Amino acid sequence: MTAINTIEDLVQVLDEHPAWLEALRARLLTRDLVELPETLARLAARLDRFAETTNERFDRTDERLDGMDRRFDGIDGRLDGMDQRLDKVEHRLDGVEGRLETVESGLNALRNDVAPLKAAHARNAAVENATGIARGFGLRRIRTLTQDDLWDLTDSIHASDVPSNELESFRRADLIMEATDEAGESSYIAVEISFTVNGRDTDRAIRNAAFLTKWTGRQARAVVAGFRKDNRIQSRIESGDVSWHQLDAEDLEVE
Repeated sequence: MTAINTIEDLVQVLDEHPAWLEALRARLLTRDLVELPETLARLAARLDRFAETTNERFDRTDERLDGMDRRFDGIDGRLDGMDQRLDKVEHRLDGVEGRLETVESGLNALRNDVAPLKAAHARNAAVENATGIARGFGLRRIRTLTQDDLWDLTDSIHASDVPSNELESFRRADLIMEATDEAGESSYIAVEISFTVNGRDTDRAIRNAAFLTKWTGRQARAVVAGFRKDNRIQSRIESGDVSWHQLDAEDLEVE
């Protein structure tokens, strides 16, 4: 048997007998330390598998991100196309708006042209129906005052306290007639006429009636006549300040 006198002799014997080396190692080291190489080997294998699966996940994530990039590129392209279409639509709308403004201007001009015709037609219809207006009050029309009559009336009275523009407006009254009741008492009816009667017509009729009463001492009734009326004058009609005479469609028909 080989004598063991030095550490070198021990190492040589252990090299020659591996089983002795394992037995010595089991005596000197704990079980954990003995199994440490295997544990490290398993840990390394797990780390390798983790690294491999992580790389696979990163690869799949990269693929998904690439797909998302492609989709976003497609969306950007679609949005660019939509922007172009919206620009075209906006351009067309500008053209339509311009045309509508032209049409609106034409309609406004047409309304302005037609309005005097409608007013004149309504005036003619009311003047022709003057007898009916007087009979509505139980009166008999004697005469319709002409503009010359109105001038003579304003010239014959002391009207210095009346503004000149109101005198001029009175002389241009739509219809003023003289009428009598059953007792033969004379009175006046001041009528203002419009296709659609508004507050201005109402004010003029009431003012003209007040002038007639003031200047002649006789009763004068204020009347507004038209095919339609502004709802805002309804309260003055209901209060009795002015009377409403409705022109029928038949009154406005052109024969």
